[in-house]
Order: sequence, then structure tokens, then C-alpha cells
Amino acid sequence: MWLPPRFSIRSAVDVQSYAGIFETVRKSFQDSTDAEVDSGYGDADPDVDVAERHTRVETAKRWLWKRMSELELIHCSLYDEDDLALVVEGLQSTAQLLADLDSYMMESQELPQTKAGSCPSEWLFDCGALRIHEPGASESCQTGNDIEIGNQVWNAGVALARLIDKRVLFQPTPLSTILELGCGTALTAIVAAKCLPDTEIVASDWHPSILATATQNVVENNVAAQVSVCRLDWRNLVDFDWSSVGIVDALMAADVIYDVEHAALIPKVMRHIVDQHAAIRTKMIDIVILNRVRPQFEQAIETFENNMRLQGFVGSWVWADSIADVFGHDARLESRRYRLYRYKLQIETRVE
Repeated sequence: MWLPPRFSIRSAVDVQSYAGIFETVRKSFQDSTDAEVDSGYGDADPDVDVAERHTRVETAKRWLWKRMSELELIHCSLYDEDDLALVVEGLQSTAQLLADLDSYMMESQELPQTKAGSCPSEWLFDCGALRIHEPGASESCQTGNDIEIGNQVWNAGVALARLIDKRVLFQPTPLSTILELGCGTALTAIVAAKCLPDTEIVASDWHPSILATATQNVVENNVAAQVSVCRLDWRNLVDFDWSSVGIVDALMAADVIYDVEHAALIPKVMRHIVDQHAAIRTKMIDIVILNRVRPQFEQAIETFENNMRLQGFVGSWVWADSIADVFGHDARLESRRYRLYRYKLQIETRVE
């Protein structure tokens, strides 16, 4: 059984040591995943158990996820340019290996499904207290795959919810329908429903496990009559029944830009929604995206911004904490790390 190195990152010296330790881990798992490939001549090692390899990969992903969290945290406290460069390099390398290991797991078997039914946590807003299940939040199961990411609450979603809760967003113009992309636990959709009682909220995501968690939270927070949860696959928009979501006046999303693929997909998805399901009258569709800026994903953020321009969207961004207190006692730690994007696209009158 593979055991991860006993190592954590707490200082600039640790960051310097991490490069060598990371390379050892990367090499061991390159060898591990390569070992499963059979050329077709029966030369795959029969003594290497596939389940054991998958267990090793999941263990490594949990270890890498913790190191990436530590690197993000220490990035906020360093000022030396060389040290900062090492942190960014470490973040980028770690994120890439996590993505490679995820790809390996998807090719060899389905990613493990996180089940709904966890103990809920309580979140306090001006609109009331919410009880949110987030089965992906357990530290023992965090490996960074998209299912776990979707099954837990992230600060960007909380920040977006607080901006809605404080009436900074989607006020005072009446809205018919808000469509959320990547709803995750549905925390933001639930707050939107409570703050905008005359607006239908459509909370969309892609994996059955995430949708089950979102549905459970919607039902338990008594907004099922106003919030519908639906599956929307960004890679297959053609099969979605757009007539099922009403007249979309606004799109919202939180923390959906954390790799280059998403940076390319999301602008296309938003343009498709605007084109296929715009309001019948002449209208400006409001698009709100709140995303944390992580050093390892700066290229993805830049790609997203460029692609939004290419799709014809016009907009700008501000730091979320510059317009409202969205982080409370964590304000100092999270300051100037979350961009609030606002985009518009002029919709011409449709003639039926």
C-alpha cells in the first residue's frame, strides 16, 4: 500500500522543499497508472490489482489537495518575488497532476459518487437560516474531483449568496427566471429564492450525485415550489429542453472557472442560452459570475475573459468585498480574491 510523504507546507522553506517531494510523488503515480496499460499481448502485470491502484490514486489526490490548499494559503502571506514564483509553480504543477489523475480515474472507471444524506451545516443570512447538506466537504474524502467539488459549499457561492441577500444583485428590476450554472449544493439558488419570491430559480448541474444533494437542500429549505433542479451538460446543450425553464432574464454562476476547459466552455454555454432562450421582448440579459482568483488558474481566468469578449459579451469586474461585507470575520484573509463579473448582451426583439 502506498503511503503519502509526511509533509506539510507552512513556510517559504517548505515551498522550496515541496518541488522535490512533488516530483517523487508525480513519478510514482506516472509509473502506477502506466502499469495498468495492456498492449493487447497480455503483458499487463496480473499481480497489480486495479482496485489497489485506484486506492493509491485516491490517497495521492487527497494528499495533493491538502498541499494545494496550503500553497494557496501561504501565497497570501509571502512578498518575496522568488518565493511567490515557486508557490505559483507548485500550484500549477499540483493542479495539473490532480487533473491527470482525475482523467486516469475517469478512463479506468467511474469517479466515485458522493451520496447525499450528510449532516447539514447551518448558514445564516438576512433572509433566514439555511441548513445545507454538503457530502463532499468531509476532509477524509477530498480528492479534488468535480463530483466532490460540486458536493460542498465554496466561499465564492457564499459570497454570491450574500450579495443577493444584501440586495446588491438582481434588484430592483423584477425578474421572471434566473438560471444558475453549476449550482452545486444549491445554497445560492435557495438564497435567491428567499430574496426574490416572485422569481423562478432554475438550479442546474451535471452529475446525479450533485443534483441529488441540490434537490435535498431545496426541499429541506422549503423552496421546492420556486426552485427547480435540472441536469444541464455543458458539452451537450442540444438535448436540453429549453422550453422547460421559462423566460430567462438572468444567468448566475459561482466558482465555475477553475480550468482552461471551463474557461472555453462557459462563454459558449452562456451565448447558446442567450441565443436559444432569450426573452421574447427586447431585453438586456443580466449575467453575474463570481469567481475566486487562484494563482494556479490565472491562465484560465484570462482565457475566460477573452472568450466572453469573443462571444459578444460586454462587461467588467470588481472585487466582491469592495461593494459589500461578504466574508465577515474572514474578510482580511479573503480580501481581493473574488472577482464579481457583470456582463450584458443586447437581445433583439424576436418575431414569432
